[in-house]
Amino acid sequence: MIFHINLNSILFMSSKFNLLFILLLLGVTTSWAQDGKKTGIVKGKLINRTSKKPANDAIVVLKEANIIVTTDGEGAFTFYKVPYGTYTMLISGNGIKTDSITVTNTDKQQLNLGKIEVDNSEATVDNSKIPTISDENLPPDTGGDDGTVSATSAAVNTTDNNTQTQTQLALLQSGVRRRGYSRAENESIINGLPVNNIENGDAIFGQIAGLNDVMRGRSTSFGLGMSPYSFGGLRGSSTIDATAASQRRQAVVSYVANNRTFGNQIGGTVSTGLMKNGWAYSVSGCYRWTPEGYRPGTEYEGYSWYGAVSKVFGKHELNLTSYNAYNKHGRASTETKEAFDLAGNHFYNSNWGYQNGKKRNARDIETSLPTIILNYEYKPQNNLVWKTAVGYTFGKTSRYGLDWNNAQSPLPNYYRNLPSYYEWLGDTSTAIAVRNQIKANPSQLQVNWDRLYNSNYTNVTTLNDVNGIIGKNITGKESIYVLSKDVEDTKKFSFNTNIEYSANTHTTLYAGLSVISQLTEQYRQVDDLLGGEFYVNYNQFAAQAYVGNPNFNQNNLNQPNALIKKGDKYGYDYYFHYNKSFLWAQAAFNYNKFDYFIAMEGVVNSFTREGLFRNGLFPNNSYGTTPAQSFFNVGVKGGITYKINGRSFAFLNASYSGEAPTIRNTYISPATRDFVINNPKAEKNAAMEIGYQIRKQVYSLRAEGYATLITDATDIRRFYNDDPSYRTFINYVIQNENIQHIGAEVSSEVKIVKDLSATGTVSIQQAFYANNPNVTVYLDNDTSRVTTTRQVYVKNYYYGGAGPQSVYSLNLTYRPRGFLASVRFNYLDRRYVDINMDRRTPQAADNVVPNSALWHSIFDQEKLPSAFTMDARINKNINLDKYVKGPLSRTSLYISVGVNNVLDDKNIITTGFEQLRYDFSDRYPGKFPTKYQYGCGRTYTITVSLKF
Repeated sequence: MIFHINLNSILFMSSKFNLLFILLLLGVTTSWAQDGKKTGIVKGKLINRTSKKPANDAIVVLKEANIIVTTDGEGAFTFYKVPYGTYTMLISGNGIKTDSITVTNTDKQQLNLGKIEVDNSEATVDNSKIPTISDENLPPDTGGDDGTVSATSAAVNTTDNNTQTQTQLALLQSGVRRRGYSRAENESIINGLPVNNIENGDAIFGQIAGLNDVMRGRSTSFGLGMSPYSFGGLRGSSTIDATAASQRRQAVVSYVANNRTFGNQIGGTVSTGLMKNGWAYSVSGCYRWTPEGYRPGTEYEGYSWYGAVSKVFGKHELNLTSYNAYNKHGRASTETKEAFDLAGNHFYNSNWGYQNGKKRNARDIETSLPTIILNYEYKPQNNLVWKTAVGYTFGKTSRYGLDWNNAQSPLPNYYRNLPSYYEWLGDTSTAIAVRNQIKANPSQLQVNWDRLYNSNYTNVTTLNDVNGIIGKNITGKESIYVLSKDVEDTKKFSFNTNIEYSANTHTTLYAGLSVISQLTEQYRQVDDLLGGEFYVNYNQFAAQAYVGNPNFNQNNLNQPNALIKKGDKYGYDYYFHYNKSFLWAQAAFNYNKFDYFIAMEGVVNSFTREGLFRNGLFPNNSYGTTPAQSFFNVGVKGGITYKINGRSFAFLNASYSGEAPTIRNTYISPATRDFVINNPKAEKNAAMEIGYQIRKQVYSLRAEGYATLITDATDIRRFYNDDPSYRTFINYVIQNENIQHIGAEVSSEVKIVKDLSATGTVSIQQAFYANNPNVTVYLDNDTSRVTTTRQVYVKNYYYGGAGPQSVYSLNLTYRPRGFLASVRFNYLDRRYVDINMDRRTPQAADNVVPNSALWHSIFDQEKLPSAFTMDARINKNINLDKYVKGPLSRTSLYISVGVNNVLDDKNIITTGFEQLRYDFSDRYPGKFPTKYQYGCGRTYTITVSLKF
């Protein structure tokens, strides 16, 4: 039993109540005037001297008045209620060089400083690529309670700051999804276009791997705070400006080495910056490779490229950008403890085997999704910006795997190949013999490529009525085993337009419209016949269930008995047509003591399936286009920030939104038929967060509490169930699933002495099932059996996808000029395996004695061991001006060395899940035990770059 809070009593479960609450927030417009003092407004705009682009998220301080503001997305800042006088204005943070200017205002109600050009910082940048803001040059603390408070932008609450990014970095390095969300709850935008996967919402930043030099211009909104570019998700939003005009003038060559994933990377970048003629050009590229990563059999090869051109003319700007990151790499497997023990190490990978003396992985993944984006920006006046973008993404994602027909599984970790299977049968002598055999010949735990080839070489058969042509018979080597790949062939068109209008000194309005249309073909394809001459497009599992009926085993009745060669499609082939449109609007209000905002969005989702194969099991429901599934959802969110003084803030944000179910959670088995689940409906998300932030000269602190309730979620899990009562592929449909996330995050940075600081982060959460959802089981290859419906009892079980539910991190950083050294200590606790819901039913423990050891092994949720890790990093930036003269006189050398898991602990379990198969006949969970994956031991990353 875990600590449980009923969020129904504290979250805004009705859209009317939610809207009413936010409207009440909007009623708070109190501002404090300074009695007896003449005051005015001081405003301006920071512009990057090189790129002429806005310097957003920078810190601007009026030192003597103890007033601090943060620039917005356009680089603009405004000080309100500034007493007449002379001030030193400090500018720092977010990658710009610290500078100061003198500001004098003796008689103007509004002093406009115009555009202020700032330079890029030459300080060492943390290789994490996550921007931070230094507190070093803030004015001395005076208590901040003298009423001298500016209308500091609410962006302080939502955009990058050191405590926020340190929290994010600590969680990322610990493999934790912030706030425990396992679904995609972060909106990602590149050059104005949403880039989340339209089918499942995942952010696909793998498309920009290796392009760090040109993808630096990132603005991040965490949590439920205001985002100037989109409505935002539960985890916030992330926006990247990768236009050529936004790039600093530079030429960079770099080399990266690591022992974890890609081994080696060489790359280069050339950017002109925005030139006097209004043009800007930028190109970047890299190549990554390794014969093997940290885990055996995980080869990697990839390359990335980027090209962009910009033209600025008057109030207009045009940008054309294209990029792609291709990669192909071998995947590592998850295994049972028995398999790890037999292999003798925690990095056993069953996906590979030797072929001609070289390791070959049977489960590669290959991705290439080139993207082209055209942007237009128009600024008819200083307070109005209109941006429009159109984009096209195309390419394929392929997942490789072994497939077979009329044969036993060739996978070396198949449970019937392991000693535990014979122990379960009670055959102890055979179990001992198998264990001894594996110990004597460890290659039995790897893919036996030679056996697969030999089986195909010797399997000479005759295929009759080939491709449905009566009398056309072919004799040859029919492959029993093939290497296949499941392909997602994507073509996506995106359009986005948004406007930002500063109505007055207190009010800014935002609005946007996005339209996305995607066509994805999903199919299986033969990649390698493994020595055979052809394969046959049969459904072996249907053939087992319907002996004697020649139609049921046909994957495609439109071409029966299809002879499949390398590159041919088989098994399944269908299109997903997906259209999504969303309109959002936002108003932000900025006053002396209070900031608040309200945002709303309307989203229309529509999708359908078009079958290209006529499946023999479902001839009338597999071929052609089906009626579309359509959903309309509304989202509303708002927040209020109370500025206690110029350094401390308190805030409250809340949201309520609906999310259409994904295609794969709507169609029961899209590979075989067009049936949809019973009563598909949208998922509802209600959330709120409350927090406090203070930033002083020697320390800063941010504390947040949050609560989220996700209701009416749908999840379909597809797997082969080897239980005697099934022995077929099943579709395990979970509906009306509710999940609660509650927790707190605290992060504080303390300046110990000059150049030495410490940042501590604590994240405590509870992510758990909040109800007992409904489950329906559909069989893939058997139309004669009635579906099974049951209630599962999972309420208050931990939600395994949340990862560690307690994270503690301490980071010590030494940062003199041009150098950075840091060491981070992490402690992870309260980690739980992902449960199999089928084991939480009365049937799972039928005739089992309550509270017996067997009863507990069925129902208890396993807690993974806690873990402690230590990471270290050293960065050095060396100015080579005194060694290099002439055109290359601004050359610098950057060196970074990072080591993760310094203590080389190889016993940390990072993933654990109960297998979805369960033996209802014997009620013995050990037949299909939990699978795990261990984290890497000591790993390193070395970066060397030369910038001209």
